[in-house]
Amino acid sequence: MAYTKIIAIRSRLDVAINYVLNDSKTHENNLCFQGAANCSINSAHSQMKETKELFSSNGIIQGYHIIQSFAPNETDPQTAFEIANKFVGKYLSVYESVYSTHVDKDHVHNHIVFSSVSFKDGRKYRSNISTYYKGIRKTSDDICKEYGLSIIEPVEHSASKHYAEWMADKKGFPTWRNMIKHDIEEFIVCSRNFDSLMWHLESFLKYEVNQKGKYITVKPLGAERSFRLKSLGAEYTKSALIERIDFEMYGLHFRKYEPTFIPKPPKGSSWLSWMIWYDKYKFELQKRNAIPTIAMRQSIVKANKMLKRSEIIQKYGISNESDLTRVQSEIESRIESMVKERDERNLPRNHIFNIGIQNLRRELFISKDIPIVAENLGNKIDEIYRRSKSKNRNIKLER
Repeated sequence: MAYTKIIAIRSRLDVAINYVLNDSKTHENNLCFQGAANCSINSAHSQMKETKELFSSNGIIQGYHIIQSFAPNETDPQTAFEIANKFVGKYLSVYESVYSTHVDKDHVHNHIVFSSVSFKDGRKYRSNISTYYKGIRKTSDDICKEYGLSIIEPVEHSASKHYAEWMADKKGFPTWRNMIKHDIEEFIVCSRNFDSLMWHLESFLKYEVNQKGKYITVKPLGAERSFRLKSLGAEYTKSALIERIDFEMYGLHFRKYEPTFIPKPPKGSSWLSWMIWYDKYKFELQKRNAIPTIAMRQSIVKANKMLKRSEIIQKYGISNESDLTRVQSEIESRIESMVKERDERNLPRNHIFNIGIQNLRRELFISKDIPIVAENLGNKIDEIYRRSKSKNRNIKLER
């Protein structure tokens, strides 16, 4: 298994070269595992220095040091040296470099030192997450596969940033992606679904939203180009936003840990059984700081929706359909008057006054589910009543 890392050399490039070409580390059984590319092994440092002077490119970083380690007993020094030779020829073809295989440890490992400036056009090497994963790591893995060696399986990582964007984040300057994230976070708490979130961005902030292509893109007012939602991070993909909106609507927030205990969900739609299960599961989550599985999340959402509906029924004293219609009309009029007052007072969107509007909109949205649920429960009650009535009739006939 080849493990790679790269280190920037900011001073004494000659010391790094001497370490790589140390005879006590690179000789075994009268064999020498040392090499150089695009320069002489005896005058590598002076040639690298001349190249920098030729292109007037004497920056802070003088060169880079790549270390390529293998698992113990996985390969021999000869094969490791061939891998280093191929890596340099394939990835560092325009840079002066020296390389070697060190055999003084339990595991063999390659060392490569190369100049930060290309001898071909004078361009500097840019070391970042993109050049590491797509360049160093990929090249090393491809060569190791040719020799039948194991590799470290790649894991998902966030998309690499442009250097200017990375520098702006580092200095605390605003970027378009950060502003889009901020706007999404601001409206996600008052959105009922994904389309509602996109509508908020279009209506209030004049975003240009495109959902027709393979990837959903948004373009803020004043931006020169559009941005894919998935480029903002894993939490801003469509599926992740839908999940977050659902949880935000019903007050569910989970931590990113695997559960160690999953109580079995109840069967049917008995109110009491669901509440007992919900309390038991919530207690287990709090005790273990765990996140539920997808199936468990759906069950929790179902239980929590029932709880939120019951809170609204109890709060407004709803006993029939006419009461529900009256309460919905009152909530809508209250929202309209509060929005009008907010606009007259010219309050910002993040003002505490908006919390009341958001809570009313959430109550209105949840109340619209009550008739559907009531109808389903009514049908089930009627069915249970018919079954019990038929059963009682059969018992009387038997008697």
